[in-house]
Amino acid sequence: AFGLVGNPFESWLAMRGLASLGVRSARANATALDLARRLEDHPAVDAVHYPGLDSHPDHARAATLLRGGFGTIATIDLGSRERVDRFIGGLSLIPFAPSLGDASTTLSHPATTSHRNQTPEQWARQGITPGLVRLSFGLEHPDDLWADMLRALEELMGA
Repeated sequence: AFGLVGNPFESWLAMRGLASLGVRSARANATALDLARRLEDHPAVDAVHYPGLDSHPDHARAATLLRGGFGTIATIDLGSRERVDRFIGGLSLIPFAPSLGDASTTLSHPATTSHRNQTPEQWARQGITPGLVRLSFGLEHPDDLWADMLRALEELMGA
């Protein structure tokens, strides 16, 4: 009635992971907020969408509802697909991944992955642009992630 039953080893791994879930979530949430703020201030980034930012239209509601943090996913808009490709190509620490949610930071490009079969009209209703990058923050030190992103962003500014 509820789907597949995990085998004993996978079940044990899930139970083991639950023991540190709170610590891992807190770290990833803090990293996401820290880096969303840094990205918001960078001139190569057109927009940052993260409910933990004061500039987010739903920040007040998020602050009331999301008491454990504002989540581990932020999106940035770099303005064009060409700039996204150059940004992703300039990263060495953050891999491109078709799905999100790992202990390691990953990113995706919704226009060519999760939303690739939608029309431009559907994208517009969802706020998706060709320049949108989705970042799923993990457990790495925020300064290491920032150094990687900053290098890629500075390359965008130089070209």
